Amino acid sequence: MFFQIHKDNVQLRNRLIRRAKNFSKPYDVILKDGLIARARVKTMSEQSLMKLKKTMIEDFDLDENMLELDVENFYLLSSWQIINKIKTVLIDSMKADIESIEIIHQYPYEGGFVTYLEPLFEKE
Repeated sequence: MFFQIHKDNVQLRNRLIRRAKNFSKPYDVILKDGLIARARVKTMSEQSLMKLKKTMIEDFDLDENMLELDVENFYLLSSWQIINKIKTVLIDSMKADIESIEIIHQYPYEGGFVTYLEPLFEKE
């Protein structure tokens, strides 16, 4: 019984790792359990989202393929390492437009379940 459960766990992890390799974006980090780690910046509106994207590209010299926009939910997704480094400057320059900044771990599927969320900033 124990060996069957262990085998199933190993197979699930391996399946998630394979899926993550195909699903992940250039800014994602694939974790050893097959989840992906990324930063998620929530803005107040679509206009704020576009302003944030422009700021990230022009002021922080980020390549456009290191950013992804979720216009429906007003999210900018990027590398958690990059966002963690620039969060203070980003918050100072765009505090009125940013609602929250988070590091998330999620399953490697579109709209994948978030298993870990670490808030770096939340608007009061």
